[in-house]
Amino acid sequence: MREDVVETAVLRHLFAHYYRDTPQIQYWRDSKTGKEVDIIIGSPKYTIPVEVKYRSKAPLNRNEGIVLFCYLLGQAEQLLWDL
Repeated sequence: MREDVVETAVLRHLFAHYYRDTPQIQYWRDSKTGKEVDIIIGSPKYTIPVEVKYRSKAPLNRNEGIVLFCYLLGQAEQLLWDL
């Protein structure tokens, strides 16, 4: 339940920040692996995948959904681990 509240708060913040670009806000899940990305902010100018974690330490590793998404998008070299 708390994870949903945190995801919603992050989503609202991202939308408020990017609203002038009229972004598409999406969720992504790979049908083969089940890996997912919580929030994707997209416009013709950019695509920003966001993984929301409700923990004080939540390291991302190379088998996370956000890494797969960026790889498939061709932006794996642009991953930002600390936002």
